[in-house]
Amino acid sequence: MKIQAAARLLAGRGTGEGAGALYYCPETENFLLMLRADDGTPDGNTWCCLGGGRDNGEPLETTVRRESFEEAGLDMDHPMELYRVGTKRYPDGFTFHNYLALVDEEFLPIINEEHQTYQWCKWDAFPENMHKGMMETFMMPEGQTALKRYTTALDN
Repeated sequence: MKIQAAARLLAGRGTGEGAGALYYCPETENFLLMLRADDGTPDGNTWCCLGGGRDNGEPLETTVRRESFEEAGLDMDHPMELYRVGTKRYPDGFTFHNYLALVDEEFLPIINEEHQTYQWCKWDAFPENMHKGMMETFMMPEGQTALKRYTTALDN
């Protein structure tokens, strides 16, 4: 299991670029978090968004939709509004584009082997073991702007 998960992670980095989305339901004010499989990689067993490697030449929005389908069974045509939040560049040269995806209602993910479980929760109830790269992106000025504009996460 750990070898297969690590192989998928490396395969996703094959094009040097990826994309994913943190899903948000305005009606409930909840975000969808996925707990990554404990696969022996540094990001294993952390809470994150849906996402992964970009296929060659694929539009980034398509990457988000495809990865959401592969990891959570979400239909590629599921209604959502996608907003670009920011980009995280890793020391190994991999670049990950983060989006905020607004959906009309919470959906039930049908998770694959890349994740252990999921939860819909408020921003201030995020678990401590969050994916570092994702959180860094949402804490950058662009991420904070998107959260303020499209969610109630930072309302206090």
